[in-house]
Amino acid sequence: TRIERIIEVRVLGGSNEELIKVIISTIDPSSVEHVIEEIGVSGHLPARRKVKIVMDWLMLNTMYMLDYYIPVPVGSDIFWEDNYITLPNETLARGGGDCEDLALLAYTLLQSVFGEERVWIIGWRDEYTAHWGVLLESGGEWCIVDPAGGYVTGVESISLRLRVVDSRGREYIIRISPMDVDPMLKNWLISKNFAQLEYMGRIEFRSLESAVRMWLRYWNGGWIYVVANKEKAVFFDSTEEFLEFMES
Repeated sequence: TRIERIIEVRVLGGSNEELIKVIISTIDPSSVEHVIEEIGVSGHLPARRKVKIVMDWLMLNTMYMLDYYIPVPVGSDIFWEDNYITLPNETLARGGGDCEDLALLAYTLLQSVFGEERVWIIGWRDEYTAHWGVLLESGGEWCIVDPAGGYVTGVESISLRLRVVDSRGREYIIRISPMDVDPMLKNWLISKNFAQLEYMGRIEFRSLESAVRMWLRYWNGGWIYVVANKEKAVFFDSTEEFLEFMES
């Protein structure tokens, strides 16, 4: 049935090429138009600046959230699943999501800014886990945007820098991951000048291999196992196989 197919795609969407393509093709670009209007990215801006504007918005207006449990019919039984994919409009309505959800949202925003043919979903995995980000090309160089990880190529860390004053008037600086804080609280703290978003490093576009190796080092290993857009999704057994594919 249609409902069973929807559940299959949502729950198993990262498991094979066809289901990933179905998920990406289901995305409605108009669902992020209000965000694009809000952030006001103009075409003449440098690529690094465009990425920074989109990343700033994601860091301040979303957070990392685990999936809710949903019922999944398997034959005559019902199982409860807490790992599935949400579309950008759903992630926006919820105020966040896990790595796949946030990657799909970033993918859709960046496509609106850079064009469909220059943006891909990219994923790494190791023996135990997998993780998604967004691969972006501009002028023959590459950048990886990973909102769930608070990562973008060239930046060592992104933090919410909090200024705290104790009862004796002593001031302390505390840095925390912006993806661990509710969006309403983040924006309130910034509006009151209690906090600011801080990048350690500068957003860069590099060679494809350099951008990918940096991302993998950030996560302490793994290999690139998938790259996808609405036209194709390709799985790999190694990072080298991925690089050969992208160069072909």
